Amino acid sequence: MRVAEAAEGLEDSWDAFVRESPTGSFLQSWAWGQFQRAAGFPVLRLVVQEFSAASADVAVPLRAACLLVRRPLPFQRSFLYAPWGPVLFSRDLAAERAVLHALAAACRERLPGTGVFVRVEPRIAPTPAVLAVACAAGFTSRGRSIQPRDTLTIDLTASEDDLLRHMHPKTRYNLRLARRHGVAVEERTDREGLKVFLAFAREKERKGTFHYHQDHYYEAMLATLAPRGLLTILLARYRGVPVAAHLLIRFGGTMTYAHGASGEQHRSVMAPYLLQWEGILRAKATGAVRYDLFGVAPAGAAASHPWSGITRFKRGFGGQEEHTIGAVDLVADPSWYRLYEVGRSLWTLFR
Repeated sequence: MRVAEAAEGLEDSWDAFVRESPTGSFLQSWAWGQFQRAAGFPVLRLVVQEFSAASADVAVPLRAACLLVRRPLPFQRSFLYAPWGPVLFSRDLAAERAVLHALAAACRERLPGTGVFVRVEPRIAPTPAVLAVACAAGFTSRGRSIQPRDTLTIDLTASEDDLLRHMHPKTRYNLRLARRHGVAVEERTDREGLKVFLAFAREKERKGTFHYHQDHYYEAMLATLAPRGLLTILLARYRGVPVAAHLLIRFGGTMTYAHGASGEQHRSVMAPYLLQWEGILRAKATGAVRYDLFGVAPAGAAASHPWSGITRFKRGFGGQEEHTIGAVDLVADPSWYRLYEVGRSLWTLFR
């Protein structure tokens, strides 16, 4: 295995590889790396290739691709982070072992002097064998992940009638109730649409319900992804007044419900239900084959879990749950890593 940095002109081949891989997602797309740069985070793109034994100059197809984002830590420290990466071409243990060993060595070489650790979150099922492979490559399993470890996806190849049939009856009732109330849904890809979403997001934050990114993060997302046709803002209006907003990201055959927020006004018209259903229908109409509801509480989670409410909402639309290994870390500076872990635990406890 050989690891190299991807050249800037490889956007099309990179995205083709990520789209075709069963472990690929928009979080490892070329555009997501461009967005991260626009938001102020340096990125590193690595490709893993297996060369022919006959000639070191003859390359065979890519075995893995990994977008790494450099995230800041206090005191000028940093870490490298692969959201839902690396993306693997093959899903057998031998390939996973070879890729993780190669990436571990490459990341150690490229980690800046201020780097504390490398965190990867491959979309691989959490089996004991996979965890053993990660540990053998030098990674250690963490209980805390950045991206969702559990998500819920809907098969859009099903008919509209089947999609409705697999919903919870209360969900069907609520989206039809929203229609009877005259809730209207529109698509936006401009700053005015984003302003509506941000207003609802800050309202949610003031209630302590959810935590969102800062405004400039979403502004960079809009500016980078919308011109490429990857980002759509769906707005729900009741009597002309915005009442809910969803950010949807399309990559390959998957539409992802990335972020959502709604206001307290006119809650009784059940606008978020119709908004989600319209997102599903519009994704299906554009040829998407999967709708990813992007993050649910794990099965059996307590009612006090911070995602319990949004999980009930999402599960009402049916779908298949998917589980991943979550974060595994390659530690370069053990002392700073321990300080980071303690700091994160205290921040979680007192926020």
